[in-house]
Amino acid sequence: MESFENTNRKIKIKKVKPLKIPDDAVSKVYITNNVVEAITTDKTNYNLSKYRKLSKEMYVDISTGEVHHYKSDKNSKADRYINQKTFITLRRIINNNFVGDFTEKHIVLTYGSEMTDYRQANKDFKDFWARFSYKYPDFEYIRIIEPQQNGTWHIHVLIKYHSYRPIFIEQSKLNKILGMGMVWISNIPFSDNFGAYFSARFSDVDIFENNQTSDNKKSIVKGGRLKFYPPNFKLYTCSKGIKRPVAIYLTHSEVKNLVKNREPFYSYTNNVRCEDENGNELELNNITYEQFNLKRWD
Repeated sequence: MESFENTNRKIKIKKVKPLKIPDDAVSKVYITNNVVEAITTDKTNYNLSKYRKLSKEMYVDISTGEVHHYKSDKNSKADRYINQKTFITLRRIINNNFVGDFTEKHIVLTYGSEMTDYRQANKDFKDFWARFSYKYPDFEYIRIIEPQQNGTWHIHVLIKYHSYRPIFIEQSKLNKILGMGMVWISNIPFSDNFGAYFSARFSDVDIFENNQTSDNKKSIVKGGRLKFYPPNFKLYTCSKGIKRPVAIYLTHSEVKNLVKNREPFYSYTNNVRCEDENGNELELNNITYEQFNLKRWD
C-alpha cells in the first residue's frame, strides 16, 4: 500500500485483486499488435477533484491512481529519477511497431574506451544515424541510451525496414560507420511482448553486469537501473515513421469480444481511498488494469 500525507487528508492507494467489471463499463484501451491493455475506472463522476495534492512535489490522479511529480526546476528532487510512466509509454511504442520478423534488428553501439558523458553519447548516435541512413535509407528507429553501473553508456537501437525484405548488414560495415568502438547487430529476441522485454532490460540491473561473473537470475534487481539515469533524462527518441499508440474507448463487453474471451494475462485493481476531516475512510475510486496477449491462451 502507498500512503501519502496531504495537509488535511491522507491518500491511500492499495493494489488489490482485480474487481469484476460490468459489461457496460467503459474501458480505455491500447491495442499494440498482439498486446491489448484495458484500463477501467469504477467512478467517473464524483464530487471530489480529479487531482489531489500529496506533497510539494507530488499529486495523484484519482481517476487512474497514478502518482505524478509537479513540473519543477532542474535541480528539484522531483527530477532526480526517471518517471516510471516513461517506461510504460516506451513499452507501448515498441509493441506497436515491432513484431520480431526479418525486417527488424537490434543494434548496440559500444565504445572502445569508457564513455561517461551522456550528451556526447547522444551526439555520437545522431552522427552515427546520419551516416547510417545515408548508406541504408528507409529505416525507422527507436533509440534508447542505457547507463551502466560503472557510469558508462550503451546505445541501443531498434531498427525497422520499410521494405518487406530480410535485413543483412555486415557488422564490419557498421563498425566503420560508427568510427569508434563496436557495433553489435542481432535479431530481435524471441518474445510475445517485446515492449515488456526491453523495458525490463532498461530498468532492471544485474549486480554482476560489469564483470559478468554470474548469470544467476537472483542477481537481477528490479528497477535497480533507474538511479543511474541523470536528472531530466530523455530515455528514448524515435524517428518520424514510428507510430505512437492511440487509446480508444470500448465497453468491457467489446473488450472481451476483441480478445476472444481470453482471461487477462496480468491484472490488478488500484483502490484509492482517503480520510475525511473526522478520520473516516472514504473510497474515492477503483481503477482496474488488464493486459491481454493474443498470442497466449489461458
